[in-house]
Amino acid sequence: MYFLFRYTRRLILSSVRSVSTLIVLSILMLSHLSSYAQLNANFTMSKDKGCAPLYVTFNNTSTGNQDSCFWDLGINGNTADECNPSAIFNQPGTYNIKLTIYKGTQTSTITKVVTVFRDPISRFDAAPRTGCVPFNVQFSDLSTVGDAPITSWLWDMGDGRTETVKNPLHTYTFSGNLTVSLIVTDANGCKNTETV
Repeated sequence: MYFLFRYTRRLILSSVRSVSTLIVLSILMLSHLSSYAQLNANFTMSKDKGCAPLYVTFNNTSTGNQDSCFWDLGINGNTADECNPSAIFNQPGTYNIKLTIYKGTQTSTITKVVTVFRDPISRFDAAPRTGCVPFNVQFSDLSTVGDAPITSWLWDMGDGRTETVKNPLHTYTFSGNLTVSLIVTDANGCKNTETV
């Protein structure tokens, strides 16, 4: 009976050691594999659209412990090899931003898009342009739409007063040569100014 007890105990301990060894080996293998995890390129942007000049910072969020990064910033061959670059987009258009990461012989690439809106173009006419005070002038907005409808007009009438309607009728109460400005803003928040 004593012999049977010792034999059973030895079998149980041997099995426990084998399971423990298997668990330890599995943990070591998983940690070793995670240090060589598959590369997965990814990044975030401070903005993905806006009005020019559009300043954008790029944040590399890739996984897989990459050795290095390479960016094609989509602006006339503008590239970067730092992992968190920034760029200024001065012209309207759609820009393909490509990040490639490297680890040994492995590479991973991802492309995202930055859109820069076309600004509206501010233009206006006024009639009549000369006269005696009190002098009524009808202003006509002739602005051109960019990538979105124009939503606001701000007129500096040159006499210390402003107007916010599209086509104001303004009365001047003193004489002189006056400079008038019109700022138009569209639904994207893009602005443009003309001064006459």
